[in-house]
Amino acid sequence: MPRHGPRPAPERLRRLLVMLPWLMERGEVPIAEMAAHFSITEDDATLDLELASMCGLPPFVDEMIDVFIDEGVVYTGIPRVFTKPLRLTAPEGFALLTAGRAAMAACHRFKFGNCSMS
Repeated sequence: MPRHGPRPAPERLRRLLVMLPWLMERGEVPIAEMAAHFSITEDDATLDLELASMCGLPPFVDEMIDVFIDEGVVYTGIPRVFTKPLRLTAPEGFALLTAGRAAMAACHRFKFGNCSMS
């Protein structure tokens, strides 16, 4: 039976946590390839990217996730904040590692295509 209505927020978040690093590593990729890689429709991929384009760090001027689709190709830029070395405390590093492992587990659990970063 086909799904009706919006997808649950946790499902979209799990997919974005895997999708964004994959896209940022590539810089640009056809939307059809991205949708096939994550086993979703192009429409769902577009909705996820629209959500991601509204995410960033306050004050939301220069630190937005730069993602857009032009003529069927997804272009992704890395916000400046991600190019600076992180200085994490031990608890912050542990939380980041745990979140990364959870994202990879979600990738495998929900069969989002190839879950490797390459």
